Amino acid sequence: MRQDIGIARIALAYSKLAYIHALYFGVGLTQEGFCLSKGNTWLGIGRLDRAIRCYRNSLKAEENPRVRALLGWCYSRAGDQTGALESYRLAYKARPRHEIALGLASLEFSVGEKETAFAVLRTLQKARDTLNPKLLTELKRLEDEFGADLK
Repeated sequence: MRQDIGIARIALAYSKLAYIHALYFGVGLTQEGFCLSKGNTWLGIGRLDRAIRCYRNSLKAEENPRVRALLGWCYSRAGDQTGALESYRLAYKARPRHEIALGLASLEFSVGEKETAFAVLRTLQKARDTLNPKLLTELKRLEDEFGADLK
């Protein structure tokens, strides 16, 4: 049964890709939108290599902090901490959003840049009342992970 679910997800992904191509060539989807949509589809089925390629192409068409953060997330999951940090730092510099800050703080801590991680996390702690439940849960997880070092 589990294998059938995987096959169904892959088949759906390829259907989405066909639809995205039809939009791009038939309706005039932007290059950025085309590459972003393809990247999201590849990411949805765990094809990080293809998602990374698509997000890079999207960024060539137009710089976008959201796409830059997605690229950082993919790099991180693929084991490329250097690429992940570079992408998250650029995304956070361009648009210091809470979602990006959480990823950045986690990565900075994981590579030993504790003071940078703590500074980003303290910014998030000040905004605690404005965080949605999902982000608040992630903030609490990071606070637990950083532990006594954060104090």
